Parts: sequence; C-alpha cells; structure tokens
Amino acid sequence: MKKIGVIINPNAKNIRTKKKSAEEIYNKYKNDFVNIYITKSISEIPNVIKEIKKKKFDYIGIAGGDGTLHIVLSEIINIYKKNKIPQILILKEGTMNLIGNSIKLKGIGKSILKKMIIAMEKNNKIKTFKLDTLKIEQKYGFTFGLGTVTNFLKEAYSGNEKGLKQNLKTILKVIKHGIKEPETNSMFQGTNNSIILNKKNINFDSTRMIIASTINNIGLGFTPLSRANEKDGTFHTWISNLKPLIFILNIVNIWRGVSIKNRENEHIDEIGNSLEIKGSEEFTFTLDGELYDSDGNLKLEIGPSIEFIIV
Repeated sequence: MKKIGVIINPNAKNIRTKKKSAEEIYNKYKNDFVNIYITKSISEIPNVIKEIKKKKFDYIGIAGGDGTLHIVLSEIINIYKKNKIPQILILKEGTMNLIGNSIKLKGIGKSILKKMIIAMEKNNKIKTFKLDTLKIEQKYGFTFGLGTVTNFLKEAYSGNEKGLKQNLKTILKVIKHGIKEPETNSMFQGTNNSIILNKKNINFDSTRMIIASTINNIGLGFTPLSRANEKDGTFHTWISNLKPLIFILNIVNIWRGVSIKNRENEHIDEIGNSLEIKGSEEFTFTLDGELYDSDGNLKLEIGPSIEFIIV
C-alpha cells in the first residue's frame, strides 16, 4: 500500500481554536501507511521533509492555511530539487484556504484525511489538479502582491484575530479612505520602482498595486484573475496605477473578475511568465498571505508545478 506523511501546523486557526490538541485530533490516524508529524516550529519542517523523502512517501499531507502551505511547499521544492515531488493533500485548517478552495477540495482537516485514507485502503484512483507555482528566489507560492494588496493585509493582520470579520472591516476602511482621502491614504501607496512584465517596461509614473497569481480566487469571493489557469507556465497579473476613487468605483467589477475598460495608461491586465521590479525604493510584498520585505529588486517567475489531490 502507498504511504502518506502528514505535516501538521498546531498553530493553524482551525486546530488552535478547537478544544482538542493537534495530537488528540490527528495522532489516532497513525498506522503503517500514515505518518503524522506535528511541527512545533518552522525550523522543524526541513528535517521532517527530509525524512519523508528518505522513506519515499507517495503523498504528503499539509494541515494549515495558505501560509503554512506556502512555507512547507517551499521547503519541499528546495529539498526534493529535481526529484519528483509527491502529490500533495491540503488539509484545510487555516484562516485562509484559498488554494484548497480554488481546486474545489471539499471538507476540512481530518475529514479530508479520512477520505484519503479510505481511498488508499481501497486502492482507488487518486484524482489530482495541477497548479504552477510562482517563484521568488527560494520561496514558492501561488499569489503575489504588493502596494494596495500588502497594505490591505497589514491592516487585516493588525486585529486581535485574523478572519472574515477583520477582513470586512478592512474593506470598508479601504472604501472610506479611497473616497475621502484619495491621494494621501497609505492604503493605496505602492512603489515608484521600475516594473518589467514579460521583459517589457511598464511605463507608469508609479504603481499602486500589483497582483499576480496562478489561482483566480484571492479571498472574500474576489476573482479578478480569471485567466490564472488559462495556459501552463503563466500567471494572470494586474499592474495598476488607478486613482483610489476609480479603484473604489470598480470594486464590484474587481470582485466579479470583469476587466476594467478604457484604462490602458493606468491599468495592465495580462498573462505573464516573468515579472521584475527594479529600483532603490524598499517595499513589502506578499506571497500567499505571508509578508516579506524587499530591498527594491525582485524577480517573479514560474516555478515547478504541484499535483494537488482531490478526494
């Protein structure tokens, strides 16, 4: 029988807020073909993955949200190098589970693992969905953003608890400030560095927002990147210098994934395979909800594809 190694983030919201510990929830699924690894810190993840690789597991399960998935997948890709990466099972246990939702994976946490174990016991054919990753140096993920995107996340993360309520409050703040303080509000501050998409310069005076993704769902029902899976080896990107008020007036179109018309000099909506940012101005960017600082120079390109299991 094939084997699966399951990496658990005990601090993922859906685990942390339960009455039972991660050990109580998941250790009961241990057997000859299911290994459970409960990682207490990020520093433990590389050794766990090296053990999974050494034992030649066929599948890897990851219990956490998009941030956990991004961190664990980055380690998997860097450790497996050119070796075939096992198929990945997402156990949706986080605040954000956009990757799992984008592939229409039903259920949550242990219910997904139960279905996988039954499929393995019955030797059923495993259905998968392939997604290209985005690569920034040695980091890998599926959704990149800066400017308005990272400013939104910083505000959303400033609350006592991440989640829908805090996200909705942040959206209302963006709308309010976009109308009342259209030129000065920091929610719409981006970068003045040079932007190069598909090796072509984007000639904006400044860039308020960039978002690039290989999935179309960026949260709260927003699906602006409807062409994210249009072609293998590419991502869908928005590069925008729209004035805040114009952005707010188009918020419904952004939510629905409808292209913003007649704004060619302020808004780029294209398929790409490489994106470079060059300059001396430092900025913060996000990869799958995790925030990172850049010295002003960054290269985004397509990384290896991952096969995600759907059970």
